[in-house]
Amino acid sequence: MTLWTRYFDSKLSRSEGRRVPKEASIPNPSLDALVWAARDVGLSKMKRD
Repeated sequence: MTLWTRYFDSKLSRSEGRRVPKEASIPNPSLDALVWAARDVGLSKMKRD
């Protein structure tokens, strides 16, 4: 599974690339924020490029 920070960016519209509901998104998400959130829900194997 590949997750891009723009999937979670509340400043973007769905047509611009946001893939989560507005209520679940954050402004200017960082890779570190996504890693933290993934670990918080129990994902442990991640490759960072």
